[in-house]
Amino acid sequence: MLSGQLPLFEENYFFRTHTSVVGQPDIALTELVANCWDAGACLVEITIPLEEGGLLVVSDNGVGMTEEEFDKRWRTLAYNRLTHQGSGVEFPPGVNRQPRRAYGRNGVGRHAMFCFCNEFDVITTKNGKCVTFRVEESAGTNPFKIDKTSVSPSNSHGTILRGKIVRTLPRPADMLEILSARFMYDPEFVLRVNGETLELLDHTGLILHKNFTYSGDHQGEVYVLNSGDTARTKFQHGVAFWVGKRLVGTPSWNIGQNSMLDGRTKEAKRLTFIVNLDGIHDHVKEDWSGFRTSTLTQSLFEASEQAVNEILRELMAQRVEERTQEVIESKREQVRALTPLARLEVAEFAREVTEAQPFVTSEVLEAAVDALIKLEDSRSGQALIKKLSTMAPDDLEGLNRLLDDWTVRDALTVLDEIGRRIRIVEAIERLSVDPNVDELHTLHPLVTQARWLFGPEYDSPHYLSNVTLRTVLSKLVGKRISKDSIQNPQKRPDLVILMDATISATGIEDVTEEGLVSLDKILLLELKRGASTIGRTEMQQADEYVEEIINSQEIDGTPRVNAFVIGHKVDHVRSSQRRIGERGVVTACTYGQLVRTANKRLFSLRDRVEVCYPNGADSDLVKAISKSVGLFDLPPSD
Repeated sequence: MLSGQLPLFEENYFFRTHTSVVGQPDIALTELVANCWDAGACLVEITIPLEEGGLLVVSDNGVGMTEEEFDKRWRTLAYNRLTHQGSGVEFPPGVNRQPRRAYGRNGVGRHAMFCFCNEFDVITTKNGKCVTFRVEESAGTNPFKIDKTSVSPSNSHGTILRGKIVRTLPRPADMLEILSARFMYDPEFVLRVNGETLELLDHTGLILHKNFTYSGDHQGEVYVLNSGDTARTKFQHGVAFWVGKRLVGTPSWNIGQNSMLDGRTKEAKRLTFIVNLDGIHDHVKEDWSGFRTSTLTQSLFEASEQAVNEILRELMAQRVEERTQEVIESKREQVRALTPLARLEVAEFAREVTEAQPFVTSEVLEAAVDALIKLEDSRSGQALIKKLSTMAPDDLEGLNRLLDDWTVRDALTVLDEIGRRIRIVEAIERLSVDPNVDELHTLHPLVTQARWLFGPEYDSPHYLSNVTLRTVLSKLVGKRISKDSIQNPQKRPDLVILMDATISATGIEDVTEEGLVSLDKILLLELKRGASTIGRTEMQQADEYVEEIINSQEIDGTPRVNAFVIGHKVDHVRSSQRRIGERGVVTACTYGQLVRTANKRLFSLRDRVEVCYPNGADSDLVKAISKSVGLFDLPPSD
């Protein structure tokens, strides 16, 4: 910036920098009423016209401002009330009230009239002088312009804001409901909208009422108000104690030494609990800033805390799913990297914690979920296994470097995952030579849980079934589909069941530059029954599948397709691998090749681990794997 030049402001500065305050009528009026509270007012009167062009008036009987105070507070952008006035409220002369905590912090609320008007008057009276200012939107070197229009003597006190509505016209009845709910906690703070007030028992936001007993036969009542949309500050809500229709202390989410609710949650910013009491004036401090310490007040705190907790549990139980979704959403990237089963476990854990501890803070809930995510990630060993899968089978030097960086826990995690994979490979090897083995219920679940056999890029939980793929395949194979092989195809939407084989199509999605989701890679597996041979006919069929998928208009994107036809033997008269255009590859392989590939990819660890399954225990072996890794979501074989 050149020396001597001032910064410039665009038009509509306040709308772009303070959108909620000057963009939403209920928030704007809430800010204006809060300013009246901060000015020590006991009465606020709001007049809302019935049509645009009429005058909106907000007046209070607070302490008012001198000309110097107005000039300092209104001309200073981001005025810091705490620095200049402190957190306490100044009352007019002769007004004896308990100490009040101010809402204001940064001076934004004074601009709320711009939600309704382009310009407005501020008429403020203090120390025997009434001064009127005109505040008008501006641009250039100032976002707003202030002119003093009149000065006159006066014996009253307070402030009036007055302007012609040319923007947003609020409904008086709606504003009365919302504002009353947000400022109902102090019965001596009277709020009128177009001359009407709203009593506690008449408020539509009154959602619950509960009686309780304390210290013998003393009776108390708890009323719960819901203001609807969350307030901008937590100080407008909490638990308020009334004694003889007068507020004791300051509303908060603490009762005695115990916290009822995290003030940052949605509930804390829209709920107000009013504890109504009578006949215990002697137990209130002289300045009404709180209760005296006594056996009765201790009993009062315990009983009212129990009553409030019971109500909160009932209300928050209705939000279990919403809170669960919120915490999962906050950990979206970490959760996305987990396996589907691990994701389910994390979601169930968050739900169970929320149900058991409805008052748990967001930070504690997120920390607990984060710890479980790390545990699940560690338990699956996905990160370490991925490092292994991308290394060459004979890269012993690379393996040694990797082992140097591992902890004992890392080694145990990987060995546990390798052990699981070895059991799967062992099952494939034993069962694939049996001509009576059902590839649907036995071989296919095993192979699809071992996609890493076909390349490290497939070792990802992101490969998911796709209904479009299944539809395209079903049209291709036509009459070869078996009608009786699977009772409920919705359980396995990735499968197409044929008379002599099972086809699985899974893909990984990507987001295009235009923001659209499309298929990026497709893995196609056609598994033949045990002791089967792959010949010319089987390869030609696979070629047709891949070519049709590549050219299909029903599939989003231009995915690459890798197809594997798997059987007991391969007729080597034909090439075992062929390319289909630029995006398709068809490979014939045997179950034996898969087993040998597994041996290589697992660094021959399979040969070093004793397989403790005797001959003839194949069905038990399959059941053990099914139970441990959740392989089979299919009906039992006939």
